[in-house]
Formats: sequence, C-alpha cells, structure tokens
Amino acid sequence: MPLLVVPFMGEVGRELCTEAGISWLDLAGNARIAAPGLRVRVEGRPNVDARRTSLVNPFAPRAARVPRRLLLAPERAWTQHALAKETGLDKGFVSKVVGALVSQELLALEREKAGVGAPRTLRVVDPDALLDAWREVYAFDKHDVHRGLVAARSGPELLERLAARFGESDRPAGRYAATGLAAASRLAPYADFRTVTFYCEELPSASVLADLGFQDGVRGGNVWLAVPSDMGVFDGTATAGGVPCVSAIQTYLDLFAHPERARDAAVEVRAQCLSWRH
Repeated sequence: MPLLVVPFMGEVGRELCTEAGISWLDLAGNARIAAPGLRVRVEGRPNVDARRTSLVNPFAPRAARVPRRLLLAPERAWTQHALAKETGLDKGFVSKVVGALVSQELLALEREKAGVGAPRTLRVVDPDALLDAWREVYAFDKHDVHRGLVAARSGPELLERLAARFGESDRPAGRYAATGLAAASRLAPYADFRTVTFYCEELPSASVLADLGFQDGVRGGNVWLAVPSDMGVFDGTATAGGVPCVSAIQTYLDLFAHPERARDAAVEVRAQCLSWRH
C-alpha cells in the first residue's frame, strides 16, 4: 500500500492525500495511515525541518509581493530584475524569495536558449499549487483590522456608501479597496452579504468615521477597516461595479477569514475569476 513521506505535511497536502486515499507521515511526527486492521492519526506537531526554516518565507507580508505578481500573470516568463522592478523590492530580497519558491518546486528556472551563460527566466510551475501553498499559511489577522458597526439597510448599500465616502476628493483613507465578501460580490456575485471590508492605506480620521456613524469595537459589527501589513495588497486593484476592489487573488485569500458564506464565495471567486482554472 502506498505511503507518502514528506518533511512536513501542510493542510493542502493532507486534503489531497485524503481525496486520493493515500496514507502519509511527516518528519515532524504527524501521520494519517489507514491499512487493514490499522489506523494511525497524529496531528498538531509543528514543522521543525531546518531546511525550510533557513529560507525566507515567500508568503510573509512583504515577500508575498512576489507570488502575488507571479499569479497576476502566471503564463509570463519572468526575470528577477522584472520582479524586483514591478514589486518595488530589493533585488537581493527578491532573489531569496525566488530561491524559496524554487526549493518548494512552485517556481521553475528555465533558460531561454541553450548554452552556458544564456539568460534564465522564471515560470510558475502550477498556479493552483502556488495559490494553495499561500492560502495554507496566509493570516488575515496580520493586518491591523478595526471592526465596528455602521447602521445600514443592506451590505450592498453600505458598500456603495463607504466607497463613495472614501472616494471623495479629500481621500480620507489614502488608497482604499474592498476585499472579502464585498469584493467577491462585485467580482463573482454569489450571495447576499452583511460584512463590508476595506483595505485603507491609513485609518480614516475620527471626523470621517463620525460622519459614517462608525461605532468601533461593537460586537457583531458589519464594517472591517484593515490597514495592511504591506501595501502589496493593492497590487492588481481594479474597479468592479464602480467600487475599487483588490485582485481576485487577494480577495480569495482574505475570504477564508471572513464570516457568513465567505468560503462558498471563495470557491466562486476562484472558479470565475482566476483564469488558470479549467
């Protein structure tokens, strides 16, 4: 019977093994093994593989500018120079992030022409695998999230009101863009929603929040204002239905931390908006 052994088995890998009916164990001591007369299940042991921890985390807030940019154009052949230019990151740091992605076989190094010294390009091996690996470690709570309540008739009405206020000439929140259920409603309409989430370059002033009737910290609030841990979240932002929304990639990741039917909405966003899906 097949038994898969890996340095560390993440959530996505566990799901794939379960779907395929394959037993597995990892070097941290976790395992799910099923055989005639035998059941072994050990979970919760952390990743202690030194080979992974010695590399930069390619999905940390600042480093994630690289996989985000790669997934925005997964068919493109990239150079490290182009990635550094388009992400605004230092070339040395980009090199470390690329090295980590290559070591995880999420990014491949290719030569455009045969021969020593030929330029090397980077290509995404499998966009789905790259997105899954990112989703597995992504944490929305790394952003500075302010939750509150604003009286509203519905989620869509509240979304349009906030977008209009943030879009006024004084730009109370600097750059701003919807994410989560609100963005999903414009990118891949699926279901009604109550919670409206906006990324804001900086938290709106007290006077702007007062104008909106924002009550900070109210239990069961319907407005989340997130000051991002890195401004890369705005990469790929576009207007959808008159509202600035972060990319489908960022929306998809954020939905897993949202309430209501957010996970169902994530499935719809991925199916309808991410072009590499078949």
